[in-house]
Amino acid sequence: MNLYERVYQDYPQSPLAGYALYRVAVNSDRFFDFDKAVQSYLLFYEKYEGQNPDTLRDMGFDVAERRQTALRGAAVLTENLQRYPDAARLYEQYVRAYPGAEDTESVQWQAVQNWKKAGDFNRMMAAINTYRRNYGARPENSERVLEGMTMIADHYAESKNNRKALSWYRDIVKEYRTRGLAKGAPGAYFAAKARFLLAEEDFQRWDKIQIKGNMK
Repeated sequence: MNLYERVYQDYPQSPLAGYALYRVAVNSDRFFDFDKAVQSYLLFYEKYEGQNPDTLRDMGFDVAERRQTALRGAAVLTENLQRYPDAARLYEQYVRAYPGAEDTESVQWQAVQNWKKAGDFNRMMAAINTYRRNYGARPENSERVLEGMTMIADHYAESKNNRKALSWYRDIVKEYRTRGLAKGAPGAYFAAKARFLLAEEDFQRWDKIQIKGNMK
């Protein structure tokens, strides 16, 4: 790894400099130096945009493909380091940079999870709405859509904002019905939870009624 590092530091104009920097990132990852791995992945991603020397192509090293891998790798390692706001931003950067990639949908959901871990409700809600807008129409994503809506409703409930919480729980039940999901299907749990909490709210209103008077 140290020798690779010398290549891109001492010979930055060499066609092999980018390859060497990428190998530093990979080896840092393998030997658990995650800070160095993240730093090297991001440096490679930022420095070698639009470059693909013939020397590297002949080696089977595609710079554009490795830049994509580097950005995703930096996001994953940052999450593993529990730097959740930074990880969420990197995941969202990946989604913007590679909107047509096969893994973009799951990466957007990782952004949601990391904003949640970071305790940033507004960013989490924005990420959930982005997921719903861009990927929510697909039937296979029904579970995540309902889960995301439940995350928002639960936050309002925990924040004692009963009006917004109930509104979101009603929307969850409506979304479940609109999607025509079968009972017991993935995602049905979130609709069941919402319906239960709505029933609890009705019960609380009835429970406050005091019946007074004699038997007659």
